Amino acid sequence: MATTLIFRSMLSYMKLLEIPLGLIINLNVLKLSDSVSNTAFPD
Repeated sequence: MATTLIFRSMLSYMKLLEIPLGLIINLNVLKLSDSVSNTAFPD
């Protein structure tokens, strides 16, 4: 799971750019599917 700082930064960018969905990918893992985190902007 993404750290709180990265998650909050993503929410800020989503709000500023009016993007409803966000995706965080951690490339520092062996299996990429274990590192994907997505979120929807809360209304």
